[in-house]
Amino acid sequence: MCSRTNTRSQSICDPLEILRCIMGLSFLEVAAYRLLRSEGPLTVKEVAERLGCSRPSAQKALSRLMDLRLLQRRRVLRREGGYVYLYRSIPLEEVKDECIQLILRLSRLIAERQGTA
Repeated sequence: MCSRTNTRSQSICDPLEILRCIMGLSFLEVAAYRLLRSEGPLTVKEVAERLGCSRPSAQKALSRLMDLRLLQRRRVLRREGGYVYLYRSIPLEEVKDECIQLILRLSRLIAERQGTA
């Protein structure tokens, strides 16, 4: 959410809150993204444990973040056999350009619809 600083009269907004609004992210998706930014690559199980949610809920949140290209996934072989996927967040700096393009497309769409109304 936006808050005011004590030294300036301008608003300082949380970039993840803006991202949530622009991309329609759920609070769990934002929490997962924030967790991966702060703790680095994690498995679905680790994300679920740290966020206190079910594994299917964590998997759904991570899948959606992958679809939106906010995460990368890497398959890692386990010593005991098999593999796990490690998820890591894309830096906000890289996401910024995509958000700007999304806003511009939305702006054009609104302008087109208003022009045909």
